[in-house]
Amino acid sequence: MVRTFHNILLFHGSRRVSANDEALILTSKISLQVKSNNFSTAFLGFGTPSLRQTLESVYSRGTRQIRVFPLFILSGKHLEEDLPNILKEFRTANPDVNIIQEPYLASDPSFEKWFISKIKDFS
Repeated sequence: MVRTFHNILLFHGSRRVSANDEALILTSKISLQVKSNNFSTAFLGFGTPSLRQTLESVYSRGTRQIRVFPLFILSGKHLEEDLPNILKEFRTANPDVNIIQEPYLASDPSFEKWFISKIKDFS
């Protein structure tokens, strides 16, 4: 059986609507590039939909396999406390769901390689 995951791109969010719109546009572009509609945007600090709202929406449509991609450069309170607590609460309320929390950006070696390539462009 092939398991299809729904992918949530998680952003901090901003009080500036235009910044949150950028997140929605990025999610849409990624969805189009990979030819999949299994993508949603969520915000942890500011903006809507919140992560809780997105999880509920995806779950209510029958999805039980979810991947959360925290698009944060560094770890901090949101990634060490807030995100794990939200996911734990959701898993407790919905024991049939499988949620995978992907690593944050700086913990991924490809992020470091990407950044070094940008620096080398101007060396």
